[in-house]
Order: sequence, then C-alpha cells, then structure tokens
Amino acid sequence: MSEFYEVNKILPYLCKEGGCLKEAKYEFTDADEDEKGEYKTIVIGHSCENHVEDVNKMLKEIHNGN
Repeated sequence: MSEFYEVNKILPYLCKEGGCLKEAKYEFTDADEDEKGEYKTIVIGHSCENHVEDVNKMLKEIHNGN
C-alpha cells in the first residue's frame, strides 16, 4: 500500500421526505449545462425505499413548477 493513502468518513444520504431521515436507497439526478455548454449529471435528491414516489413528486414540483 502507498504511503499517501487517505481515510475519509462516508456520510450517508438521508431520505428527504418530511421527517423520515432513513438512509436513502435511491438517488434522483438531472442534467445541468456548464459554462462550456457541456452537460453533467447532478444529484437533486435522495429517498428511502418507502418514499420514492413522494420524493419524486416533490422534486418534480420544485424543479418543473408542476
């Protein structure tokens, strides 16, 4: 092993539905255009297995104005 390795703490992503705060099992992404006109994937939210539809609806309302 190299002398220059790092140890980093991994923080869990939590469900964004109300006060759920269970560890997320799902990630919601979107595409964003940078200043060079190139698209990159961005993460816009997370949910546990019980709130996938609820978080999906909430994110659509926030980002699409629906």
